[in-house]
Amino acid sequence: MPSSLDDLRAALAGRYEIESELGQGGMATVYLADDLRHERKVAVKVLRPDLAAALGAERFLREIKIAANLTHPHILPLHDSGEAEGFLYYVMPYIKGDTLRQRIEKEVELPVAETVRVIREVVDALAFAHSQGVVHRDIKPDNIMLSGRHAMVMDFGVAKAVSEATGRNAITTAGVALGTPTYMAPEQATADPHVDHRADIYAVGVMAYELLAGRTPFQGATPQAVLAAHVTEEAEPVSKHRDHVSGELEALVMKCLAKRPADRWQSADELLPQLEALLTPSGGMTPATTRPLTALATTRRNWPKVALSVTGVVLLGWLATNVIGEDQLTVTVLSNRQVTRASGLEIDPAISPDGREVAYVAGPLGRTKVFLQDTEGRNPFPLSADVEGSHRGTTWTPDGRRIVFTQELGARNRVVTVSRTGGQVEAFTTGHTSRLAISPDNEWIVRLGTTSISLSSIAGDSTIVLTDRPGFLVHSPAWSPDGAFIAYVENNPNWTTTRQLGNAAPSQIRVIPARGGEPVQIAGGGSMNVSPVWLPDGRHLLFISDREGSRDIYLQPVSSSGVNAGDAIRVTTGVGAHSLSISSDGRTVAYSAFSFSRNIFKLPIPASGSISNNMTCGTFPPCRPTSTSTISMWSRRG
Repeated sequence: MPSSLDDLRAALAGRYEIESELGQGGMATVYLADDLRHERKVAVKVLRPDLAAALGAERFLREIKIAANLTHPHILPLHDSGEAEGFLYYVMPYIKGDTLRQRIEKEVELPVAETVRVIREVVDALAFAHSQGVVHRDIKPDNIMLSGRHAMVMDFGVAKAVSEATGRNAITTAGVALGTPTYMAPEQATADPHVDHRADIYAVGVMAYELLAGRTPFQGATPQAVLAAHVTEEAEPVSKHRDHVSGELEALVMKCLAKRPADRWQSADELLPQLEALLTPSGGMTPATTRPLTALATTRRNWPKVALSVTGVVLLGWLATNVIGEDQLTVTVLSNRQVTRASGLEIDPAISPDGREVAYVAGPLGRTKVFLQDTEGRNPFPLSADVEGSHRGTTWTPDGRRIVFTQELGARNRVVTVSRTGGQVEAFTTGHTSRLAISPDNEWIVRLGTTSISLSSIAGDSTIVLTDRPGFLVHSPAWSPDGAFIAYVENNPNWTTTRQLGNAAPSQIRVIPARGGEPVQIAGGGSMNVSPVWLPDGRHLLFISDREGSRDIYLQPVSSSGVNAGDAIRVTTGVGAHSLSISSDGRTVAYSAFSFSRNIFKLPIPASGSISNNMTCGTFPPCRPTSTSTISMWSRRG
């Protein structure tokens, strides 16, 4: 069998140029190499010669293809694999950074918050791999690469490929353990033929324990002693070795370490929201007993010169509990998960009344289309791909059967509707509106003029003007669940338009009685306040504001007469929210999120003469901001 470095270089000549050895593991040696075809640095992992002989090229390569199909932000991708002159190899990106093992060797223990973040990202990768039928079987710090602030799992599918290609007996003959004794689940240690994804959950528990305690839960003088401990001994509580580990985190880790697979977390999907809740112990919020500082007066901030970087649509699971009277709530975010992951812009989320689906718009600026997918983040379905124009402002009819949105056709807007199952788009109404608001009884809609708010019957036989405030631009209406009030935004209309999606000018949220009356300011000042949505009780609004710097979600109590009933409470910290939607039961909130920055220019200064001052991003073009976004969700229990 080939074994020398010179043999390997000769075998891969013309495709990969091996520079140096980076390290060795139980099954492979990793080399730094140049990918000659693509002119990039890569890591080439070459299986041990004795293991390669036991496997055989055909079976190994057939199984390793499984890993090549795993595309996820926290999975290190597989670029290539092959057989050359007896070498079996696979190729991954070369990432500058430490493995989690190297980080542990430097620091022994990691900060609690960082531990939870790293484990959360590993579990996120596992949730995706398990959904594709792939079990890692060798989760350990050596297989976690730290790139910047993020964790990436390596060698997905390799242990599975080895086991599937050879069978357990062949592996034993080759002298290679499937998995690493320190991180092996009891069922792996006892050679149970029915090992499944819950073995990865156990390994996550061992790794989390090590990051927190500075030691692994089971130790022994030999690998056999460690395996026996996994099967027969109970792990000591993490808090025995680290005082500052909370009871919730300790319970989560110890449940991962249950001897019986049936007693562990049953899936990575089940474990993931528990970790997300721990990342922000108070839900990432200002505690309910405190109030944010009064916003400082600022100069008008109208920044059309922006470049967008949008994270997507996120679902927040949350709990709102009455604590003092009818007008105050404590709010706890229970989970936060991204549900859309396209490379382009994804905004305007709208949760179905039953909370099971989310409609949103996605695509390039000025050409967005409506999509629908379930709130688990699966099966995105285009609803308006063949409909002309750019589409914005999705909302659901109260019966949950149709999605309504604005079809932007140059200077003319048309509000249309489409079934949640797809089909022909039908005209709903005409008139300028950024997001349609439909009355709870499905009989009236809010019609927005440039400065006016009117009600029009869906039947088309009646119109009522509620207010007209010349000089004050209005948008983003939201009808309270009891039908009594309409919240809307005044000023900063560019927040809802396609071409200036990053505008951050000051704006106010007002509430007006649906039967007519004077509008009342609920949130204002020198900050941006946008995207109001009502909680089911009709006495609290969620909205987005940048009053404390980042664009976050705030909770505002509103009295039964439609006026401000107390200070707004910040619900999230640093999420960069853009627009909100809430399910009918109030248990799930969807928001789209992005960050923006001003453009930076290089302006040469001449030796004499004037300096040009004609560069501007007030219109598109000349400046062309790029946009990406995703949608996440937030849900509450109880």
